[in-house]
Amino acid sequence: MTDPIAEYTVRDYTAVDAQIAEVAEREKILTKNLQLGNYRNFIFLGGAGLLAVGLFLILVAIAYRIAFPPEPKIIETTKIIEKIVTPTITIKTPPGSSVVESQETTDTPQNNVSQGIRRLTEDETEMLSDQVNEQVPSRGGDLSSSALSVSLLWQNFNDLDLIVTEPDGNKISFKNKDGKLDIDANVRTHVSDPVENINWKKGFVKSGQYKVEVGFFRRHPNVPLQNQTPFKIEIRNNGKTKGFSGLFPNNSKKHVRFITNFEFEKLENQ
Repeated sequence: MTDPIAEYTVRDYTAVDAQIAEVAEREKILTKNLQLGNYRNFIFLGGAGLLAVGLFLILVAIAYRIAFPPEPKIIETTKIIEKIVTPTITIKTPPGSSVVESQETTDTPQNNVSQGIRRLTEDETEMLSDQVNEQVPSRGGDLSSSALSVSLLWQNFNDLDLIVTEPDGNKISFKNKDGKLDIDANVRTHVSDPVENINWKKGFVKSGQYKVEVGFFRRHPNVPLQNQTPFKIEIRNNGKTKGFSGLFPNNSKKHVRFITNFEFEKLENQ
């Protein structure tokens, strides 16, 4: 005869084992699902982080480009500059009544010749005057009401400065325009054919000796360092015109070059 208690006990433990196995299997499946979910969350968060870093770097690059824009590259203008030829022949002409060279300064005319400074011929001065007549008014300068004017022209993006010292020692330049320097070129906006102009109205010219200088302030990045910057100076003294030419090496650093001294020729009705 079968023991009913023993039969009941065996059946009871079998059911428990099955339940334990079922619970363990469920726990295993749940654990795998949790691990897969964690992996997916980690990948998602990592990708989102990388995307955020990339967007941040792009925004930083855009902000830097806006704050520090690159200098424009003008290839055609550079080609023109490379073709400029500066004459080295020195032509000596007698001083006129309105423009007289002086040897009382530190830079003598002999030193000027060695630095490429020379007096223009009459034909060259006439051609220079045509350029001045065209460029000075177009850039806002005044020539029509002047008893005396000094103009500076050159042909690249460098920043040159015209400097004239009056008989009383007053120096007119970009630092002290004194109402007479009406064109200051290539300071913020750069052009390839700049001009600077200093003019004195009729009746407001001081008598005595004037000193003309040209300063090389800064080379523009688009102008080749190994080249030179030729320039020309025109002096109009009550209808009498004289011209000078010179040059700066593009590796000059804030160098001032003496051009000439002259006496203002005051007319009887002034």
